[in-house]
Amino acid sequence: MYDNIYRGTYLVGGKELYFRSGWEYKYALYLEWLKNKKEIKDWSFEPRIFNFSGVKGKRDIVHGTTRYIPDFEIINNNGKVEYHEVKGRMDSKSKTKIRRFQEYYPEYKFVLIEAEFMKALKRNEKLWS
Repeated sequence: MYDNIYRGTYLVGGKELYFRSGWEYKYALYLEWLKNKKEIKDWSFEPRIFNFSGVKGKRDIVHGTTRYIPDFEIINNNGKVEYHEVKGRMDSKSKTKIRRFQEYYPEYKFVLIEAEFMKALKRNEKLWS
């Protein structure tokens, strides 16, 4: 969908950030647009690590499901924080991380940004870019 954008460092809202995918980059541009329109207060990319302290199994450590770094932290105008994850495909490791995040940190709203949303974002890019 965003074939011309790959892993790399891009400038978004005066911030130089390394993205692993074109979807992350485009979503960052969209969040910056929302910020400029005063729809959200702010956003940041991978600002925090959430640890799952009760997980101790060797399999979990090997598969990296003892911690989770959401793609985006959004601060809404009312001061509430939520986390957004941009996913092109959902593997079992990702499912486990998201499930654990929701179990361990229920005080945060979690939003999964999947292909359908990204396709709609691309279709309407002229409206928000």
